[in-house]
Amino acid sequence: MGKEQKKSIIELMAEKVRSDSAQAKITNVDAFKEEPIKLPEEDLEDKLEVFKTEEEYADIKILRGTGIYLFSEDKMTLNYAKTMARIADKDIMALIASTVRDDSEIYPRATPAKTFYQHPYNIDKGIFDDVLEEMENKEEYKDIKGVRASNGALYLYSNKYLAEDHAAYLAEDIEVVQKEVP
Repeated sequence: MGKEQKKSIIELMAEKVRSDSAQAKITNVDAFKEEPIKLPEEDLEDKLEVFKTEEEYADIKILRGTGIYLFSEDKMTLNYAKTMARIADKDIMALIASTVRDDSEIYPRATPAKTFYQHPYNIDKGIFDDVLEEMENKEEYKDIKGVRASNGALYLYSNKYLAEDHAAYLAEDIEVVQKEVP
């Protein structure tokens, strides 16, 4: 395979990633195995290395989970790309825990449970409730806790980053106080 052909494959890959990202989608590397790219599995890591090293592809980032995903940071934030990768991996426990931990650490805020029933998560409430119950019995998720506002709304937080009383205050403020005080 000549250098010109390799460059064109990389360019096709980059165009797909940038196009998908502009449409709020991450690109699973499996998409490169199909037409028009038809990238053999054994060439994948070499192509991914090009995205890491060549300046013209500096916007293209790689996320690894169950699958390998790419996105353009010019078109999508890292947090959103991580969320989309977690959704694509279909590991609901890890998705919930990662989202809650990120919210608790970065912002810091408690995460409304209803967030997970809506786009982009679209988790059925019954499934969500079952998964939360399962998470309570797993050591790796022991930091994920819930608090309820006085209106009954459930909020999740990580006790690694937020104290229970602070999470409860934040939930109450969003659910009740902000709605009552003009």
